[in-house]
Amino acid sequence: MKRIVKINFSLSLLLVLVFIQASCKKKSKTETVIQPVEIPSETPKEDTAFKTFMKYSEFAPSGYELRSMTYDPITSNLFFYAKKSVPTGYAILQLNTITKQAITVFDFNDPNWLNSNGSEGRRIRIFGNDLYVMGGANNNFVHRLSGVANNGLTLASSIAVPSNFGGSPYDITLKSGTLYIINMNDRITYGNSTLANAAAFTINNTTHGASIVMAGSNLACSNGSTNPTALELRNKTTGAFIRSVPLQTNANSALELDLSNRIILIQKNKIIRYTADLLSKEEFKAFGASDEIQIGIHDKGDDTIIYMLSGGEVKTMTIKS
Repeated sequence: MKRIVKINFSLSLLLVLVFIQASCKKKSKTETVIQPVEIPSETPKEDTAFKTFMKYSEFAPSGYELRSMTYDPITSNLFFYAKKSVPTGYAILQLNTITKQAITVFDFNDPNWLNSNGSEGRRIRIFGNDLYVMGGANNNFVHRLSGVANNGLTLASSIAVPSNFGGSPYDITLKSGTLYIINMNDRITYGNSTLANAAAFTINNTTHGASIVMAGSNLACSNGSTNPTALELRNKTTGAFIRSVPLQTNANSALELDLSNRIILIQKNKIIRYTADLLSKEEFKAFGASDEIQIGIHDKGDDTIIYMLSGGEVKTMTIKS
């Protein structure tokens, strides 16, 4: 009797061991199968480095220094401000991003435009069929060039920014017929298309690299290569401070808006995207990114294509919208 019990117990133990072994094998196989799988069509399209789109030498005449850039979604053209060494002045180049064909659409020769300040033409902006060119330090003029859609620009007006309101225009935005110009002397000058009725808000220290956009119903402005560097939100009617966020020290970041009214800027090795109220942000790795020169952005479907000037090249990167 005792022997029978012993045999049954051994058999039971053997069966348990076999069951445990089988279960372990099954579990191991199941764990391997359920490892996460990335599905390309469902993965956000996000590069991590800027790549070459075109080299300057492929479309810019010899002796031209490309200093700023903006993108026009209507024509799919990039526009560049090019400082000319001979004769003194500047040219506007137009590059079609689809055909990669480039032409010179404006040529301006005037030694008084430069004033040896080094900051002229650091920002250009398109509003409708007009392209605005900023004079920079010690140059109190903004050029309004007309004909963005015409494959040729003409000087429609030269807008003087009053010295008593800061002069030295660095960047511009436009809302409901009112120009808002951030300068290098701690002011935002605003008024009609000729600034005949100009007034100004006093803001925090601004210098080389200052930038401005209309974010919703407020003004978003960065103060440029100063310390501390900040991105501020201000009331467009009174200039009253709303809130600010810190930026990298001495950042020259140009501000851009996407179709969702989010603020996009570049800092070293990254792209930052803020909501219009500055209350939240996203960061994207962007190796090779530099904040020295203005960027252009193109909203395309679910993607935002960003163009940047760097190292003698037009470079590009795509982030998810």
